[in-house]
Order: sequence, then C-alpha cells, then structure tokens
Amino acid sequence: LSLRAEEIIEGYKNLWEIERSFRVIKSFLDIRPIYHRDEMRVKGHVFVCVLSYYLQKVLDKELCERNVEDSVTRVIDRMGEIKLIESKISKKLKIKKRVKLKEYHKKIFKLLNLEPPPLIIA
Repeated sequence: LSLRAEEIIEGYKNLWEIERSFRVIKSFLDIRPIYHRDEMRVKGHVFVCVLSYYLQKVLDKELCERNVEDSVTRVIDRMGEIKLIESKISKKLKIKKRVKLKEYHKKIFKLLNLEPPPLIIA
C-alpha cells in the first residue's frame, strides 16, 4: 500500500478531528477516563464515541448549510449556557425553570428548526 503525502496528511487531519470530537462529547457528558474490563462496557464506550463523532458531523453539516460561522464546539459551548433552575414549592412539589434564552440561542434553535426547551418543567 502506498499513499501520497496529501493522502497521509488528510488521514492525519481526519484522525485529529475524530479525537477532538471524542474529547468534546466526553467533556460535554462529563465522562472520565475509565479502564474497562468488561467487553460490553468497552463496546458501549466505543459506541458513545462513534455516535458523538457522527452527531458532530451531522451538526457541522447543518451549520454549514445554514451559513453559521461558529464551529460545532462553539455552538455546543454556547448552548451549554442554557440552564434549568430547580425551585422547591412544597415538600412534594418542585419545578424547574429555564433561564431566559439569549438571542444567540434563539437563532441556533431557529436555524436548526428545533423547539427550545419549555420555560417551566413541573
């Protein structure tokens, strides 16, 4: 098997992109390094990593098609600003209220044709 220098460089870039997407999703999901001993856990971990890469590529394509200049990482970081605040009304009743969306959040939801989370969740 012989590869041209351009093919080797492109392969390295793709590897770097895959590893970066794994880091993004693992930090987003707060997954810490785990040394798996069980085959099913290894398969599950690999599945999450591959799924994260796929989701990143789909989101990247959608952002590109809608002329959003921010990277997938930047969009995920900014959308991570959306928080829920839990309030205890009584011993048995708690509600969660979403913080007010910024214009950036509204724009991304609209561009991706998604509904934002509801303001109040009982």
